[in-house]
Amino acid sequence: MKILLLGDYSGCHASLSAGLRRLGHDVTLVSDGCTFMQIQPDVMLARNPGVIGSVRYLAQILGHIGRWKGYDVVQFINPHFLNLRPGKLEKIFRTIRRNNRSLSVTLCSEDMTFADALLNSDIFRYSEAKVEGVPTEFYRSNPNFFEGWLRQETADYHRFFYDNCDSLVAVLPEYAMAAERYHPGKTYKGGIPIDLSRHPFSPLEIKDKVRVFLGYKTHLMQKKGTDKLQRVLRELARELPDRMELIEAHDLPFDTYLERMKSADVVVDQLYAYSPATNALNAMAMGKVVATGCEPEYAQWLGTDESLPLIALRPTDTDIKSHLREYILDPERLRNMGVASRRLVEQYNEMTVVAQKYIDAWKTSASTF
Repeated sequence: MKILLLGDYSGCHASLSAGLRRLGHDVTLVSDGCTFMQIQPDVMLARNPGVIGSVRYLAQILGHIGRWKGYDVVQFINPHFLNLRPGKLEKIFRTIRRNNRSLSVTLCSEDMTFADALLNSDIFRYSEAKVEGVPTEFYRSNPNFFEGWLRQETADYHRFFYDNCDSLVAVLPEYAMAAERYHPGKTYKGGIPIDLSRHPFSPLEIKDKVRVFLGYKTHLMQKKGTDKLQRVLRELARELPDRMELIEAHDLPFDTYLERMKSADVVVDQLYAYSPATNALNAMAMGKVVATGCEPEYAQWLGTDESLPLIALRPTDTDIKSHLREYILDPERLRNMGVASRRLVEQYNEMTVVAQKYIDAWKTSASTF
């Protein structure tokens, strides 16, 4: 098939493109390189600040849009696949709709559907917006972050966009849970594709200290709960100076981030998640033990009843520090979990495995294949 991937987020479409190519498909990836992550696409479309930057960005898009036709599938990263306002996006979307066979969207970040589920439903026991019905510190400080998605202009555009997509492919159970409420029958399981060739497995060799890694984007610390985890980990490092070493990294290009992570034994990721996301899965592919969300919905998503090799974190836990301490003081347990982590990613998230799920969704949802 001839496939166009429009937009990217945390390298999801970059890995998907590699998986699709390995399966023999003709793929073009258009993105902004995931901003500071500097992931090189086939076609770079990045918007620079200021009026001149905006004019040049729009001129670039207009120069490329004539080539965005004749594809079997166009896969959007989300309704905001380009850095434009809804009115302009809708016009571009209509052109793409006319000139290609099937349209699909990757559910992997905020949109009107996800924001409404977080704020106005009881789908989630906790999230970055609310924990057991109580607004989080992040939501109280940044109410427009979520409510902005529900403004009339944005909501109307999102409804139009989703109504005119043939399929919605979720990378995590959280996004599927939200989308199925609004788009029943159009939502499919995908997953986050991981390029295992970039992450050679290395068994944990823990000697004196367990090396704990915390990587983050500074502007998302409060949203992801990383600020709380950072405080806990710094306290633990002070309390266990002979058993634990804390490594922190922030706002790094993707390749540099991965290189820093290689030195770790345990990687601590998001607090409000139900399942491991991109950073966590990259770490697991290396054979690291990851502390992040691991709710029953994640096991159901995978279709397994086996114990999963994750240190489960929840914002409702009364003592996250004691929970993490238990694992840090048990190196043999960590070694075994590291091996199981790699196996899990091989089974469920290897890039061709995930790419095939996208292909299956496209073929199921569109009568043209």
